[in-house]
Amino acid sequence: MKMISSSINTEQPLVSVIIPTRNRYSLLARAIESVINQRYNNLEIIIINDASDDDTSRVVEEYRNRFKRFIYICNEKRYGGAETRNIGMRNASGKYIAFLDDDDEWLPDKVLKQVTILEDNPTVGAVSCWFNKISSRKSQRVRLISDINFSLMLWENFMGSFSFCMVRSEVVKKIELDSRLVSSQDWQFWILLSQITKIYVVEQYLVNYYEHTGTRISNSSSSKLSGLRRMYFKYRSDMNGDCRKYRLTYLILYKMFNSNYFHGNLVTYAILIIKKSILLLNNKISRFVIRKILLLNLSRILLIKYDAFLATYRFAKHL
Repeated sequence: MKMISSSINTEQPLVSVIIPTRNRYSLLARAIESVINQRYNNLEIIIINDASDDDTSRVVEEYRNRFKRFIYICNEKRYGGAETRNIGMRNASGKYIAFLDDDDEWLPDKVLKQVTILEDNPTVGAVSCWFNKISSRKSQRVRLISDINFSLMLWENFMGSFSFCMVRSEVVKKIELDSRLVSSQDWQFWILLSQITKIYVVEQYLVNYYEHTGTRISNSSSSKLSGLRRMYFKYRSDMNGDCRKYRLTYLILYKMFNSNYFHGNLVTYAILIIKKSILLLNNKISRFVIRKILLLNLSRILLIKYDAFLATYRFAKHL
C-alpha cells in the first residue's frame, strides 16, 4: 500500500472526506470538485484507489497540488469497497468523518450544514440528509425518514448511501465494516451507527446521487443478492419474527425475480409467484414484499415515483 500525503493546520473543526474509487476516473473528478467547492474551509481529502487499472492516479495527481490537505492511498491489490472504506477510516484525522462515493456529488453547503448540526448537538453522533436521485431519464428528490433506531434499520437501509453521511471520529473508531460484504455496505454502516449513537437527518437536499449504467454494485443482481444474504444471516438473531419473515421473503423473491430467465417480464413474475409461491400469499408480510417488488419493477418501466423504503417504514411501524 502506497500513501502520499500533505497537510496544513487550520482553526475550524477538521472534516476528513473519504472517497473510495476503482476504475471510474471519468467520474472521480466531479466528486473531488464537489469537495473542493464546499463552503467550508478545513477539509482533508482521503482518496483510496482500490487497485484501479485505468487513469485514476493521473486524475488524482492533477488535484493533489491544488488542495492543501490531501492523502492518496493506493491498494496494491483489490480489497473491495468495505475494506477500502475501513482503510480510509483508519487514516482519517478529522474531528468529523464524511464519505463520498466516486460517482456522486456534494452540493456546496453539505459539509457546513452537517458540521453545524454536530457542533450544536453533542448527543448526535451521525448525520444523513435528503438527496437528489439523478439518472439519464429522470431526476427525483428523495426525503429520508427521521425517526430511526436499530430495530427499524434491520428492515431496510432507511438512511441511504455513504455519500449522505457525516460521523464523529470517536464514533467511527467503534465501527469496522465486514470486509466480505460485496454489497449492502452502506446499510451495515447505518445499522452499526444506530446501535451506538443518535442519528439526525438534515431536511435539505445536499447530495446528487447518480444512477448510471457503468460498473456499480447496484447494477449487479448477483452481487446485491450476495450482500443481502450475508446481511440476513449476520443480523437475523437481532430481528424480530416479522422482520425475519420480511427479509427472508425478500431474498427468495429477489432471487426469483432477478434470474436471467425471468428478468424483465412482469407477467411471468406474477405467474411464477402464483404457481411456485402459493404459501407465501397466505402471509401478510410476504404479500407486502410481493407488492413492493412488483411496484419497484413497474416504476423502473413507467418512471413512477414510488418510494419503496417509505412504504416499508410505514408497514414495519404498524405491524
